[in-house]
Amino acid sequence: MKQREKLEQEEVFRRAIPERERRGTRLVFRQGSPLVPADLQLVAASRAGATIIMSDQSRRVWRGGRTPHDPCSLDRRTPDEADAQVIRCAILLDELDDYRGLRTGSAAATGHVVAELRTRSALQILRYSCSPRVVGVPTGQLNARRLVKMVKAPFISWIAGRLFNFENKASNYVQAFPELVGCRV
Repeated sequence: MKQREKLEQEEVFRRAIPERERRGTRLVFRQGSPLVPADLQLVAASRAGATIIMSDQSRRVWRGGRTPHDPCSLDRRTPDEADAQVIRCAILLDELDDYRGLRTGSAAATGHVVAELRTRSALQILRYSCSPRVVGVPTGQLNARRLVKMVKAPFISWIAGRLFNFENKASNYVQAFPELVGCRV
């Protein structure tokens, strides 16, 4: 869901990922704001099997007293501003009354929410504000760490490609279990 026109979003997606490479994945495009509950209900966010909240890096804001025609007056949204929007959206999704992930004890309890965060401090706020099914991914540190590991051990890129390719029907979820630290089998 974006402020762009629905047809424009579909066209950008069609050009980026051809249909044969989608492997049957269905995406819903709608114009609206992910911060408005009525817009989230319009796209049936409560019935989604999984929701990915992407950090808004494209929005530009005017800085200082410059005019809109001055190319130096365009700045990218700061990481803190982008993370604040992601956290607000995650809280809204978490609080939807009929969200699939809220129904426990049934096969339908699979509504995962993955939120991209650009700062480490926002990860703690997200964990405090949302239920455990909302998973924050700090992409600022994640990519740097992966790059260092791939330089030290090139086979890691092959392993990462196998784990995170979406050609197979298996899903990959990572979760920490602090209560198991130090236990032996």
